[in-house]
Amino acid sequence: MLYFAWILSQLCYLFLMVMPPSLAALKAEKTPVIICEYLDIDLTPDDTKQLEIFVLQLHKFKISFSICGVMRLQTSFITRVIGTTITYLMVLVQFQNPS
Repeated sequence: MLYFAWILSQLCYLFLMVMPPSLAALKAEKTPVIICEYLDIDLTPDDTKQLEIFVLQLHKFKISFSICGVMRLQTSFITRVIGTTITYLMVLVQFQNPS
């Protein structure tokens, strides 16, 4: 029972670590669309030019969060960690002594 509680707490920690950056990246993808709606409003030419430049930058540079540049923090990261853990557990069970 103690192992189950430990595993559950680690999965919750992993979930809490991965979800905020993943949701922030999803919101960042929607930002250019929202800004383009504001380009129709009567703004000063400088403001309009700055918004256009910002939208172009958002399209060129996709926002993502990573762990030291090695792995990107996305929701698929959770499934990769769980799959890797199960694979290693299967290997350990196969090499365990029967006695």
